[in-house]
Amino acid sequence: SLNFFLGQTFSGETPPEYIEYAYLTGHQIGGHFAPLYFVGGQLFTPAAHTELYAPLTLPILAIYGDDPNVGFDNLPAALESSPNLSAIRFDNTRALPHWDEVDRTITEMTAFWAE
Repeated sequence: SLNFFLGQTFSGETPPEYIEYAYLTGHQIGGHFAPLYFVGGQLFTPAAHTELYAPLTLPILAIYGDDPNVGFDNLPAALESSPNLSAIRFDNTRALPHWDEVDRTITEMTAFWAE
């Protein structure tokens, strides 16, 4: 199941060290609950903008790709209502664009912090 779900997360092959990390964390005390919370949608915050980001005043950068488990339908409204929020979509990536596009992530974050 790790290979199946993580296969949806990466645009290419899932790094073996990521599978090992997922296996090890799933075998920690209480770790067996994580898959149930994931499948039940309890690891996601449906109103993330209003609950998590809207109260913040510091600059926020969202880097995202084509995540099969998270939709970004509310992102345009969030960007419009929060001048401190900016977003960059990495095409040809999935849920973890920072793994798929390491160099671009570093470049974008460096430019963001320089502002």
